[in-house]
Amino acid sequence: MEQESYFSKIRTNTRKYLPQIILYTFAAGIAVTAFIASRKDPESQEKLVKLRQMAIETPLLPGFEKRRTSEYNKLGSAMVIVSYHSPASFGEVKDFYSKVLVAKG
Repeated sequence: MEQESYFSKIRTNTRKYLPQIILYTFAAGIAVTAFIASRKDPESQEKLVKLRQMAIETPLLPGFEKRRTSEYNKLGSAMVIVSYHSPASFGEVKDFYSKVLVAKG
């Protein structure tokens, strides 16, 4: 009886366990990505505070109705998204904020 070579055994085991290897590698990648993405650093915390303040200080076009606010804070970046509903047209909104934001600098 011929003895199976070391590399032949590895090849056979790799084929046998390949789906599990791929799944665990993928899961580990997702876990590492989620961990890195969830870390918050002081710099992005400061940015988030400034963005919140800017959102509060920005005047609203009459008739604007706030719908929702979302905040994201990741390594090196921050974002505040405030959604509004308004009966005003796009042109009216654009004109209003062009004047207001230019005046604020």
